[in-house]
Amino acid sequence: LSSLVKTIAVSILVAGVALFDIGLTLNWLQGVDDAFGQSSRGYKISSVGTPLVLVGAGIVFYGVIMAL
Repeated sequence: LSSLVKTIAVSILVAGVALFDIGLTLNWLQGVDDAFGQSSRGYKISSVGTPLVLVGAGIVFYGVIMAL
């Protein structure tokens, strides 16, 4: 993979993890016990981050396999 693709993949991965952590923190600050049941704001933010984590991790994984 090119350096640009690696940088984009890691940026997507970091953005996804950051959104996931922000969502968890919002749930904690709001005292949400069941984010899935209440469909809280934190849950929605975490849900946006999940596809980013999957795409970023997939690209990184592909790059690792190709480097072997």
